[in-house]
Amino acid sequence: MLSEQFHKVFAGLTRAYGTYTIEDSSNIKIEGTAKTVSESYTSHLWELHLTGKIGLGVIPINDNNKCKWGCIDVDEYNLNLEELSKKFKRKNIIVCRSKSGGAHLFIFTKNFISAGLMIKKLKEICNILNFSKYDLFPRQDKILTERGDTGNWLNMPYFNGSETDRYAIYNGKAISPERFLQWVDKFSLNNLDDLNLGISEKVETSEDLLPKGPPCLQHLIKQGFPEGTRNNGLFNLGVYARKSNPDNWEDTLEDMNIKYMNPPLKPREFTTLLASLDKKDYNYKCNEQPIQAYCDRPRCLTCKFGINDDGQMPSLNGITKILTDPPCYFLTIGEKRIGPLKSEQIINFNFFKKVVFEHLNILLPKVAEKLWIETVNDLMAKLEEVTAPDDSSNKGRLWELLERFCTGSTASEVQEDLLRGKAVIKKELTEFRINDFMEFLERHRFKEFKLHEITAYLKNKGATHDSKKIKGKFTNVWQIPNFIKQQEEFTQPKIEKEAYE
Repeated sequence: MLSEQFHKVFAGLTRAYGTYTIEDSSNIKIEGTAKTVSESYTSHLWELHLTGKIGLGVIPINDNNKCKWGCIDVDEYNLNLEELSKKFKRKNIIVCRSKSGGAHLFIFTKNFISAGLMIKKLKEICNILNFSKYDLFPRQDKILTERGDTGNWLNMPYFNGSETDRYAIYNGKAISPERFLQWVDKFSLNNLDDLNLGISEKVETSEDLLPKGPPCLQHLIKQGFPEGTRNNGLFNLGVYARKSNPDNWEDTLEDMNIKYMNPPLKPREFTTLLASLDKKDYNYKCNEQPIQAYCDRPRCLTCKFGINDDGQMPSLNGITKILTDPPCYFLTIGEKRIGPLKSEQIINFNFFKKVVFEHLNILLPKVAEKLWIETVNDLMAKLEEVTAPDDSSNKGRLWELLERFCTGSTASEVQEDLLRGKAVIKKELTEFRINDFMEFLERHRFKEFKLHEITAYLKNKGATHDSKKIKGKFTNVWQIPNFIKQQEEFTQPKIEKEAYE
């Protein structure tokens, strides 16, 4: 069955998957709602995906930090995908069209391999192809399974089967789902060392022309600066020239004017531009065209001659929000995963800097507050949300502890035991004193809510407050519908007679 074959080919994390619902397809970059679902990843999901009922996303890295496939997600929309697919002499790399018209470059292996090795190989490919905007999958070499981490997922090809616009391209031609599966079977690698890129025609690289420069300018010098943006474009190239060649930046910029501006700025305009750049306060005009459209702040921070003047940041490769109460976050830095983080540990750069130092032994450079706000906002625009079970939230844990208090060793059926700190189970209701429950919470180190918050929560759950006379004394009690009392199971061990003879 087709769905089972795709499920086998795109093996990944089995306890979670992604979904993507398109809301606006009028833009070049299709907009929609993405979420991560903490449920089993099964072949049935592929059946729904192939019939166009859900958009499926798969997390390539499993709980053993291994994977069977990797992908370069190229976020550029002016690529000729057919021509790109022809550049590989050896067909171990296949190009797929993404949902927004970009490129997904896949490689597959016959057996599970280290996610770290897969990332290393994907980086080698990127160094040759040198796309300006891209993401790697898997994004991290290790996921923090024991802390509830799930990693990041990629939208899958062949949404809606043969009627798809997310198809694979083999040697310049779109191929069917069945042919794609045949390709994977034929060209999956026994070993990553067997991958020979065999680029038949060297892809033009802007990195050689603008070493360690911002991704936006890397893209524009390859594509060309749009009409009406020459002055701003050359100004930003001037900022790069000042950062990369401070002693001879004017000559460098003059060469750039001739090479990259069509037509070049006239001498008077160029002299005015030099005067502007000669001022002390200068930086890239990230919020203006032509570079705004290609801005990638998280990646730009990692460039030596990017937006930060106080040193290079490691790359920030994605953020995941676990929908607990309160929410927590996992962040990928380079290929390393950190978390769970609280909101304030991301919002406040100094707190973030401390967390990174404690987790990864990396001392981050100083980042201006405004720049950090912009960077976090850019990251949050690509946020992946992960559903969480109820008991993973503070309220869920409070309810779990209440159930234990009302059904465990602290429970009784004798009314007078209420005065001894126990919960008393009656026919339909369980009664307890709030101070006894608060002491129980303290013994279990639950301090997330104050007394008034707990009583409000109890009322919301249908609990009522009453006063009754026990042993001649009025006592304030809370009443809540009975939980199902948990009976401890005891299995009599089988005693082998021979063991004693």
